[in-house]
Amino acid sequence: VVYLEVNCDKCVSFGTGFIVSEEGHILTNAHVIEGGYVYARTYDGTIYRVQTIKSDRELDLALVRLVSAPKKFPMVRIGNSNKVERGDQITVIGNPLGDSRFDHSVFTGIISGINRVDGLLQVSVPTYGGISGSPVFDSNGRVIGVLAGVAPYVESEYVKVKNEVVEVQREKEAINIGLAIPINHARNILEL
Repeated sequence: VVYLEVNCDKCVSFGTGFIVSEEGHILTNAHVIEGGYVYARTYDGTIYRVQTIKSDRELDLALVRLVSAPKKFPMVRIGNSNKVERGDQITVIGNPLGDSRFDHSVFTGIISGINRVDGLLQVSVPTYGGISGSPVFDSNGRVIGVLAGVAPYVESEYVKVKNEVVEVQREKEAINIGLAIPINHARNILEL
């Protein structure tokens, strides 16, 4: 699992990815790597420049590669998300909040639902900025999903405007309900 940082002229964003080949190919979300120069920091603290191989905004998946990587890397094992069932135990490793103090945090939970919006998996782990692109491991240590975001919901609030009470709806994020892209959706990108 690697920490990803994107630097552009006026901003810095961050996320997570995971190594899928010994040559340093990394799978992550497309939204994680957009907008600037991408760098990866491995678990041992080494920083590499990252080159984009393929980005698919519709699937929200991207395959990138560590540039000038002088060694072979340990890689994850890929599972089969078609065999996932509600209640299955999972582990997620990610980099919440983009803060080095929380690098490689481990979260455990279950698959709470399958085939949610756009065929996503619902997972019961806390989800924060920086955890997008994290691998979702099954109980055998195989990746069955890529964490993509949090479940949105709408909440009504009432505010007073002049002498009238008006209902305002706000979209919020349920940080304890994560959504993950099933790994089988990434098969074509992984074949690259």
